[in-house]
Amino acid sequence: MTKGDIFSLVITGLLALGILAAAVLLICGKGGRLLAGYNTMTPEERAVFDERALCRFWGKILLPMGAFLPMAVVGGIYDKVWPALAYLALVLGLVALLPEIFLISSIFCSAGWDSEAFDPRWRGSG
Repeated sequence: MTKGDIFSLVITGLLALGILAAAVLLICGKGGRLLAGYNTMTPEERAVFDERALCRFWGKILLPMGAFLPMAVVGGIYDKVWPALAYLALVLGLVALLPEIFLISSIFCSAGWDSEAFDPRWRGSG
């Protein structure tokens, strides 16, 4: 490994650790201030959303991105293309699904959402 390889691995590892730290914080239901748009809402607008559910949802979106980020650099070090392409496919897939992700998060993370009243056939139990 060259110095450039080590440098890129260290920088990518630090970025991945930052993303993973934010993901864990969000999965724990904390860190609503990290969510763009949510932190600029008035308290009345925030009352519409369940902050804990919203944080957990976005934490689950960030977790694979942070976990697989070093994979792209490791693949480059070992002259393998597929790890970088796999990470690119993951990120592009999430970007392509952003409108659906925003819609799902706004529906399922609203404070008025009653999961008990939800049709159980959608949960696979019926």
